[in-house]
Amino acid sequence: LYAQLSKEIQVTDSEIQDYYHRNEKELKKTYIDLDYLKIALPAEESELKEKLNKLSSQLQQGKDLNLIAQEFAQPINKTGLCAQDEPLPILPEVKRLTQVLSQLKEGQLSQIVYAEDAAYIFLLREKKESYLPLLSEIKDKIKEKIIQTKTKELAQTKINAALNAIKGGLDFARAAKEAGLIFKSTPYFGIKDKVEDMPEAGLLFNYAFKLDKDKVSDLVTTPEGLYIVRLKDRQPIDEEKFAKEKEEFTKTLMLLEREYVFNTLFQKLKAQANLKDNTQNLKIQP
Repeated sequence: LYAQLSKEIQVTDSEIQDYYHRNEKELKKTYIDLDYLKIALPAEESELKEKLNKLSSQLQQGKDLNLIAQEFAQPINKTGLCAQDEPLPILPEVKRLTQVLSQLKEGQLSQIVYAEDAAYIFLLREKKESYLPLLSEIKDKIKEKIIQTKTKELAQTKINAALNAIKGGLDFARAAKEAGLIFKSTPYFGIKDKVEDMPEAGLLFNYAFKLDKDKVSDLVTTPEGLYIVRLKDRQPIDEEKFAKEKEEFTKTLMLLEREYVFNTLFQKLKAQANLKDNTQNLKIQP
């Protein structure tokens, strides 16, 4: 929803200037400027291992980013000025990246950072502490923040209108269409199943599970967007399959527990008897 609505948002230069002056205190912080190398990783295991070994070797030899880029035939990219305490725009999902980058000194290369199907190496070009950037340096980033705020406000307005219409008796699909929202139906899915174009399927499952058939949820707020959920149908548990899997799981659990108890008891007795493992010294005669 957010991605769809953000395309409708317009931001003026005066709005950007106003945001900058109203938030000077918050904008004054530590900023970093980075070069980085992105290296695509192959899916095939042997190729993957070879490429990672080669990359690690380059770092261990102390080669600079330009030489590594030439070795892998990849361009060096630039982040521009970024707040150190905020997720890096190119890798917002890598939570530990902020900590990795905060430990770098100017001119220093980072360790290898992995994300999905690529490996990254960062070079800290410059660090500015307690710095208030010029408006021109962070204009695009301020614009993006304003777009995000306006998008959330617009989404809230539209989805509340749709929810009120649905509760007033309007058809679910029609209410979504009139509000300019996306309407989708899913196949049957469980809490751990992946659903196409629905990264938060497990979270939405929890809301839908509490509903009666054909009933509609209240507004559901998630990191990815806003949702209204209706339960179309509920597929009962396959009792026979469940009973079989439960029996197999119980047997496995009992074996693991028995093994743990035996090993614990053996180690205790071994310590009490001061036994030593001499199997390496045994000799056999063929």
